[in-house]
Amino acid sequence: MQGVSVTTQVLPSSKAKRAPSKYNDFFSVEAGEDPNGPKRFVCRICSAHAQSAGSKPPSSYSVPVTENTSNRRAHLKRHHQRDPAVMELLNIPMEEPPSSTVESQASIFSGSFGAELMESYTPGGRAYSKLRLHDALSSFIISHGLPFRLVESQSLRGLVHYLNPRAAADMPGRNLIRKRIFEQYIDLKVSIKALLKTAATKFSIIVDGWTSSYNHGFFAVQASAMFTRKNKLEPLTVLLDLIPSVDHAGDKCSQMVLKTLESFGIPLDKVIAIVCDNASANTVMVQKLNLSAIGQKQEILPVYCFAHSIHRVVLLMIRCLDPELECIRRAARLLAHSSVKYSYLKSQIEIHNANNPNDQIHIRTLPIDVKTRWNSTMRMIRHCVRLLPFLIKEGIIEGRPNIQFGIQEILKFLEPFEESTRLVSKDRVSVSEVIPAYNRLLDVLDGYRFGIDTDSYNDWADTYGYEKILDKNDPSDWESDSQSEQECSSPSEKPTEDKGEKPRATPDMEISTLLQRMAQCGYNLLRKHYNRTNDIAMAALILNPQNNIAYCRKEKWDQAMITQATQIMTKLFVPYQTKEQNQIDNIKFADSDNENVNNSDNDDGSNGISQLMSYLRLRRTSKDKDAIETWNALRSNYPSVYTMAMDYLSVPGTSVRIERLFSIAGIICSPRRGQMHDITIQKQLCVREWMSALRFIHHPK
Repeated sequence: MQGVSVTTQVLPSSKAKRAPSKYNDFFSVEAGEDPNGPKRFVCRICSAHAQSAGSKPPSSYSVPVTENTSNRRAHLKRHHQRDPAVMELLNIPMEEPPSSTVESQASIFSGSFGAELMESYTPGGRAYSKLRLHDALSSFIISHGLPFRLVESQSLRGLVHYLNPRAAADMPGRNLIRKRIFEQYIDLKVSIKALLKTAATKFSIIVDGWTSSYNHGFFAVQASAMFTRKNKLEPLTVLLDLIPSVDHAGDKCSQMVLKTLESFGIPLDKVIAIVCDNASANTVMVQKLNLSAIGQKQEILPVYCFAHSIHRVVLLMIRCLDPELECIRRAARLLAHSSVKYSYLKSQIEIHNANNPNDQIHIRTLPIDVKTRWNSTMRMIRHCVRLLPFLIKEGIIEGRPNIQFGIQEILKFLEPFEESTRLVSKDRVSVSEVIPAYNRLLDVLDGYRFGIDTDSYNDWADTYGYEKILDKNDPSDWESDSQSEQECSSPSEKPTEDKGEKPRATPDMEISTLLQRMAQCGYNLLRKHYNRTNDIAMAALILNPQNNIAYCRKEKWDQAMITQATQIMTKLFVPYQTKEQNQIDNIKFADSDNENVNNSDNDDGSNGISQLMSYLRLRRTSKDKDAIETWNALRSNYPSVYTMAMDYLSVPGTSVRIERLFSIAGIICSPRRGQMHDITIQKQLCVREWMSALRFIHHPK
């Protein structure tokens, strides 16, 4: 048989696809720890990262020298898979840029954590650093108020491994994160001290106390002043310290404030005001601080929180609505505990929305309020007004005559207070807005209480422990000591024994009479809070170019009150004047906004007219113009008044920032974190606030 020749085709091996020389760009052959031992392939990417970060290379930065490339390929695929050159070498498809893939996965993070994980993947970015990773993790946890045990969760570690496998091996534990936060507290405190030295104005100190449900007591101290940001002055409130303390007595509070100011290098002569609530302990605290500041040019005056005053006034007025509110609360409890009633209400709302596309109702239930938070009562009333036809139809609320009209009128009566609370709850509300807000609310209440029968009201107020209508109109009669203030703000719940227990408002009482009595109660207490405003509120009102002295004439103040306001400005201006001498005789003021008697260009000091008197002759600016920007334009003509205006306009009118800080503290002190130590809570909140303040100044974008 004739032999058949067979041709064998040699297929290229998998090693022939990629030349071994390509791996030489990523590895170099070096001797190991033992000079006589075998040599090893050292990754050049790992060595470069370690050299730039000033740290030791990881233990996996070198692999044994072998003939094949499997170990080098495995190292690149595990540790440098997202590097563009490595992706090209390993034939990894690049359907989209690597950075965008990582960014989409890291979008759940905020701040520097996600950015730190992407550093080694960004061309030209910083090299990976273990210390920066720990800082980014601690910042991420602090910013969101997360528990420290999050860093030990497998889900987070898995995500970090996807973003940067090398960082997954360096993930810290909860104890290391806590230690790093304590170290950041020390470092950031130094930065905050340096920031406070750059303040362009005097400081206003904001204080308040808080105790959690787990008996974590804190006393917060904040400082507000003007700082340079984007080449212009802007107000900034900085937390100084959150002191663990359950004792909030006046003597103790003054000691804590003095100790905090001393630790941050703020002398008492740089403090212009203390912003606090209406508690009697704060009055004692301010007195003690003034005793410690004997000899300074200016007295430290208290500024009572306007939002707290509104809260106390509205709570007092809402007590008159107990029968109506209890009716709504019973309906809310019935809907919460009866699935049949709730299902019926839900079906009726769906039918209404289907038949009325232009009048959709997105409310599904009636919330119950918290009696100590009147804004929750407003929310309950507003929901009730929207759902009232369905509630009456089902019999959830008693369908008395005019009940819908009555609830709507109550809601309309309380809306100005809600609007004022929303206005003063902004971050940068100056004390210059306090007096106009008081006047607006007093006008509203005055309109409701017009025509009230004084005798019948006094009998009703005497029965249920409310403040009577005063016979005298002298403002001095409205001023009261702490005891009478406490009696007014917290009227007795117990009626007199001979008259027995009676409701404050009966179901058959006319809504107009009820609102009239509510307005009189609120007017009495609001006037007392209004008369507690001092020279700081008056000076800030006039130093705001939107108001000036023309505001007093527009509001039809008496000439004696306008003269008193001018004298207050003259007295407070003394520490700011240099060589000028104030002359308050024969001064002509603008009687209206249309009259402009500004001749400040001719007032150069030689004619004896001071800068202050020249400013008071200016007409008011529009409400659209910012007060600080207006003063930047007036600075060259009124340098001394400009310095005074920046000091007083930086005083906040409320302590809202501290209340928000306590809200965050309440989230941190959750039931699942009830074992946290007070010092840990203090450090965590201080670091959070200090990082935010430094970011506001140094990173405006």
